[in-house]
Amino acid sequence: MLITVDTSIWVDHFRMPNARLGSLISQRQIVQHPYVTGEIIVGNVGSRENTIWALRALPRLDPVAEDQFHAFLESMQVFGTGIGFVDVHLLAASTQQRAYLWTKDKWLDAQAQRLGFAYAP
Repeated sequence: MLITVDTSIWVDHFRMPNARLGSLISQRQIVQHPYVTGEIIVGNVGSRENTIWALRALPRLDPVAEDQFHAFLESMQVFGTGIGFVDVHLLAASTQQRAYLWTKDKWLDAQAQRLGFAYAP
């Protein structure tokens, strides 16, 4: 099972390490979307260089192309649901590449559940 980790989980993990996340990383079950890495590195993170290196060292979840994004948005009807651009990209990439999505964002989690790709530890 592959799991995409949303920014909300990473932020909490950086504040207080999450043993479950650490275990999933060790088992190579975590895939990292570059947009999540981008959201994290534009913020204030401790050990900046190490954090960026560690995130970029994880297996990658490739972003979907623009036409795939638009097709997903329409076909899955995720517009107007309270989630944003990066959230839709995470959902689209996760469903396309068969990865579950782990988030604390209630709106994003609701859509991941609706689509059958929510991860709950």
